[in-house]
Amino acid sequence: MPATVKKLVAVDLHCRENFLELKNIDIGFQTKKLLREVVSTDSEELEFKKEMTEKILEQSPLKYPAVQGLPSLDPNTIHKQLEEGKIRFDILLNALYSRNRITETAEQRAKTQYSLICGEAQCGLHEKFSEFLEKNVESSQCLDDFYSSILHFCIEYQDL
Repeated sequence: MPATVKKLVAVDLHCRENFLELKNIDIGFQTKKLLREVVSTDSEELEFKKEMTEKILEQSPLKYPAVQGLPSLDPNTIHKQLEEGKIRFDILLNALYSRNRITETAEQRAKTQYSLICGEAQCGLHEKFSEFLEKNVESSQCLDDFYSSILHFCIEYQDL
């Protein structure tokens, strides 16, 4: 089953059950070769893997607020999980605003427009969302194609 942003964001990076044992982490052939030249014991190799893993987790994109907010754009979230979608969309907008990627005005308009599209997903666009979700299981219609097909020429959604 392919990974989705929603599934990736749901991974708890602090839960030990989600970790591999250090001895099972594959660091690649070239790294192993170079590591053997530098370290002499298995415990030193495990320590290297531990430090490397900690650095990777420190800088994991999954920790970024913008990434945590991306599932709000999933049609399934908009169609079936409105409250979670709105919370995650706020996270996304706050991340963009705090990095000066959008203005406060654009942030407020996008929140309003997101609420509108969520409402439309329940009423006027219900059929299109349902159809996309059913088809997308078997095909790989791009998300941008789906959204451009429903938002095309809709000035009221210009900030989304």
